[in-house]
Amino acid sequence: MSSVLSFRNLSLLTGLLALTALPALAQPTPALSLASSEADGTHLVGPDGRPVYAMLTKGSGGDDEDPLASCGASCLQDWPLLVTEGEPSFGEGIEAALVDTKPWRGVNVLTYADQPLFQFHRDILGEAPEGQGIFSYGGWWALVRPDGSLVRSSTMPEHGDTDEMIEG
Repeated sequence: MSSVLSFRNLSLLTGLLALTALPALAQPTPALSLASSEADGTHLVGPDGRPVYAMLTKGSGGDDEDPLASCGASCLQDWPLLVTEGEPSFGEGIEAALVDTKPWRGVNVLTYADQPLFQFHRDILGEAPEGQGIFSYGGWWALVRPDGSLVRSSTMPEHGDTDEMIEG
């Protein structure tokens, strides 16, 4: 009889663990909103309030690949994509016409002004963006402005040597 009870307890425990794992699998639709920093001005942030970036791969130093092709497994650990299951939501100041999704490897990647959106694993809510102007994984990383242009930083090549989307 005790082995039956143990089996039932194990089954119940397994079922409860499976139910608690479901919310982790079904992530909420990302919400884009705006934040501002003294150094970088107004830029997009993701659902957790951390900055959102685009990857510039064309021009000086870039690998000339599409950002989704350029950013492999190691890159995606450092720069996770914003993905959604359904219509993305967004806050005041976000231009609805610039928000979209792009199917990629079985997920819907959130895009803004046709740029796939990433976050930097070192960014901490409430602190200055850490990823702005970094060159890694075949491209430059730039914060995204509400108009879809990208924030230029002093670490990036001169204007005209990178994608035309960068604004000074």
